[in-house]
Amino acid sequence: MSDKYELIEPREIDGVTFYRIRALKYFGNQYPGSEGGLIEKVANLSQTGLSWVGYDSRVYGDARVFDDAHIGARVGIAVNGSAVRVYGQAQIYDRALVFGNVQVYGQAQIYDQAWVSDGVCVYGEAQIYGSSNVHGYAQIYDKAQVFDCATIFTNVRVNGNAKVYNNAQIYNKHPGDYSTPNLIGPHIWGNARVYGSARVHGLMDGNSQAYGKAINDGSIHDDAQLYGDAYLDGSLKGHAKVYGNARIYDANIYGNARVYGSACVGRTKSRGYDRIDIYENAKIYGNARVMGNTTVRGNARVFGTVQVTDTAVNVIAEDTQISDTTPSVNEATNVSRGRAVSPIPRKNA
Repeated sequence: MSDKYELIEPREIDGVTFYRIRALKYFGNQYPGSEGGLIEKVANLSQTGLSWVGYDSRVYGDARVFDDAHIGARVGIAVNGSAVRVYGQAQIYDRALVFGNVQVYGQAQIYDQAWVSDGVCVYGEAQIYGSSNVHGYAQIYDKAQVFDCATIFTNVRVNGNAKVYNNAQIYNKHPGDYSTPNLIGPHIWGNARVYGSARVHGLMDGNSQAYGKAINDGSIHDDAQLYGDAYLDGSLKGHAKVYGNARIYDANIYGNARVYGSACVGRTKSRGYDRIDIYENAKIYGNARVMGNTTVRGNARVFGTVQVTDTAVNVIAEDTQISDTTPSVNEATNVSRGRAVSPIPRKNA
């Protein structure tokens, strides 16, 4: 089988001798005589398949581009600043498309039908594959994996052994130009997992998980989980879980605490007004609402349609249960060791 390109015009850049590639036959969008980017040696770009390196891009070291992968600007795609640098032992293959000031190095791999563009940096042993889309100055590194139909953009960092997959989305939803380098954005690291159709705009680490249709605007740590249609704009730690249609605003949920059903903890516009801690084995569920400066701990249960709200301090602890028989707790209260605000029968959650 004849070669598809030749090496011409040697030049030295940063101590490396590069050669421009020139097509020798028709393949993909190339035609005889069309010029591409710069490579150090033939081993950088396969002589078979439809793979190609765009005019402003460079591939060198032990990096490899092969199969039908395409590096740099492509016919039919308008790209400003399409330069791509691929080096180290990085590999880009299958039908992957990489363009727009991207850097891929180390032992990183991009393959299948993945799209990577707009200032993204992929390195270490990171992998991007499937039909995933990563752009907007994101950084994927260490042994992180992004795959399936996951989408990542706007200065996101994914590293460690973190995985983002299915239809998950991670992006910075705060005002700002997504194409601005060094903008602080979401960070997923450790062994964190984001999957299903979850959306993450905050932080995750440890063995934390966000999945289903959950939305994380806060932080999830340790072994905590956010799932279902739950929303978090606070802190979730330990082995705590928030799920169902629960809503968390400006509150700390930790220990083995559970918040679920249609429960709501905190206020959407409190921002420092509330100080809420839910921890140990506490549970909040049903349509309960907890606001103000409240602590729920021990084996306490808050459920039904009860509302706990106050600017003073509420402490709900031990085996206390508060439900529909106490629909409003709006004065400073210290409830502990099984003494409820008003007598109600014991109910297991």
